[in-house]
Amino acid sequence: MKTGMPRHLLLVRHGESEGNVANRKSRKGDDSHFTNEFLKVHSSNWALTERGVEQAKRAGQWIRENFLNTGIGSREFDGLFVSEFVRTRQTASHMALNAGRWKINRLIVERDWGLMDSMPHGKRVKKYAEVIAKRLQAMIFWRPIDGERLIDLEVRIRSFFDTLHRTHDGKDVI
Repeated sequence: MKTGMPRHLLLVRHGESEGNVANRKSRKGDDSHFTNEFLKVHSSNWALTERGVEQAKRAGQWIRENFLNTGIGSREFDGLFVSEFVRTRQTASHMALNAGRWKINRLIVERDWGLMDSMPHGKRVKKYAEVIAKRLQAMIFWRPIDGERLIDLEVRIRSFFDTLHRTHDGKDVI
C-alpha cells in the first residue's frame, strides 16, 4: 500500500490574466478595464494577457532546463493537474510540458469571492464595507458574501493532497 507523497511537487501560478490587470489598476483608482463586456465574464473565464502567455512560456522553459533535464526529476511528469479556469489551462498549454496529459481538477481552483468577485476595488470597498471590516476579526472563518471561507479552501486543498498521497507516491507532479 502506498503511503507517501509525490517525490517532487511543482506548483505553478498562472500567468498574468485580464483580471490581474483590471484589479491591479482598480486598486490604483483606474476602473477603465471594468467595462460592461468585462463585467459579463465570470472570473474563471479571464484569459491570459500577452505578458501572461510569455510568463507561461518562460515558466515551461525554466522547468525543462532546471528540473526535467537535470536528473532531479524524471524526463516527464507522472501527474499533471490544472484547474478548470481558462487562464490556468492556457498557462499549462503555453508551458508545453507533456501536452495533452493535463487533468482538470476542480479542487485546485482559486478562492471563490462570491458577490465580491469581478468588481472594481472602490465599488467593492464602498458596497461591502461592513462585511470587509469583519474580515480582520477572524480571517480564516470570514466568508465573502456567497463566497468561500479560507477554511473551506483549506479543506479542498487537503482533499487534493490526499488524492496525491494515494495516487502519486514517489512520482513527479506538477
